[in-house]
Amino acid sequence: MKALVFLLLLTPLSYGTEPVSLETFVDDCDKENYAKGVDTTYCESYLFGFLDSTKLSLGKNKSDCLLPNNAKSLLANLKQAMATINKIGKLHYDSAIWQVLNEQCKISH
Repeated sequence: MKALVFLLLLTPLSYGTEPVSLETFVDDCDKENYAKGVDTTYCESYLFGFLDSTKLSLGKNKSDCLLPNNAKSLLANLKQAMATINKIGKLHYDSAIWQVLNEQCKISH
């Protein structure tokens, strides 16, 4: 019984630290976008954070950068990057998103 309780306590910790690939992240975003009655999705809010951080990182170099206008555009860019660069979909989503943004802009994060 003690072993079962111990395993139940460890399960959320091991799942929470499991790496999520960009491919899984984008698939989850697509599923979330098709959910009915959702005005602002978690995925869009998260991607907006990347865009906002990138804009802050650019400072005066904004003219050298072609950032997506919104989170949906960034999601479309991520899908396009996965279609053209096979290995990017296997990377952890944070690293992959920064890589896609870094290709469009010279940012330091």
